Amino acid sequence: MGRWRRNKNYKRKKDAASTGQDPLWTWKERHELIRYLKAYKKGAEQVYHDGRLNDVSDGEAQTIGKVEFPPLTKTVLSQPFLELPQDLTSKQRKIVHECCVEGMQFTF
Repeated sequence: MGRWRRNKNYKRKKDAASTGQDPLWTWKERHELIRYLKAYKKGAEQVYHDGRLNDVSDGEAQTIGKVEFPPLTKTVLSQPFLELPQDLTSKQRKIVHECCVEGMQFTF
């Protein structure tokens, strides 16, 4: 609704369209992100569990919602973590972590 002000005037919240900011990722971009994370998981499992670093082919950088994610190369998959791009906002990072938990179905 909005914030209550004196004299019963309400101040409405600004949406992303009116402020000129880009909205968060669409559902298509989220599915692309989940596909990217699944490819990373599969490649990392090949490297760590099977030790097949030679089977990993050099990929291309993937752009999801104006943000370029690193290519899934041998050096990226041999690291113990996926380094997220610095272009991500805090809300986008939150979406990435939600996709890791919900979309990837990781168990803790």
